[in-house]
Amino acid sequence: MGLDKFLLGCLIVGLFGCGKSRDLNSDTPVKGAEEEESSEKNSEDKIVRIPKSEKTSAREQEEDKKEDVAKEEVEPDEEEKVQDTKPAQEVNDAGEVVFRIKEGTGTGNWNTKDNPIRIKPGQTLRVFNDDSRSHTIHTNSFSDGALPRHGCERAFQLSNIPDQGVACKFGTNLQPGLLDSDEIHDHFTWQAGSDDRGIVFIEVIAN
Repeated sequence: MGLDKFLLGCLIVGLFGCGKSRDLNSDTPVKGAEEEESSEKNSEDKIVRIPKSEKTSAREQEEDKKEDVAKEEVEPDEEEKVQDTKPAQEVNDAGEVVFRIKEGTGTGNWNTKDNPIRIKPGQTLRVFNDDSRSHTIHTNSFSDGALPRHGCERAFQLSNIPDQGVACKFGTNLQPGLLDSDEIHDHFTWQAGSDDRGIVFIEVIAN
């Protein structure tokens, strides 16, 4: 009986279509295509779009924190490395090469062969002592020539370098190259034939 009513309704409507279809075994109207599309659209509108940054898992966030900590631990080491490679000399306003004997030098060498004091012929070297041990400069010269005289400006004063430093004037006829440690070294700590006691590495460079 329900099917007969439905068919009759379709004939009456004619060109206006059958309206909402019904399930053959039920009086409940069946949704049309337009209603289904509308329902799907409403469902999509209800979906909350989560930003990508919020999708990051707790594990990924923890890994990022570990990487940041690792960078902080590495950076100081890199900075220290840069400081260690800096030359222990500078040039002051008077044009003097300034060298400071580091704290902890003790009986060891003032510097290394790979990082010598670099001076030009005719230039003055001013040395300061920041070490707790006494140091002074020995040269094999008794007068100012290619090499400064023994003790530099404090000629033959065999005492610790004063707070204002000591100036050593090199001659203009000084030849380029690494100076022999026999000719210039620490008067108090140098030992002939030793590689690690009181050597002062000085390299003369061309003007």
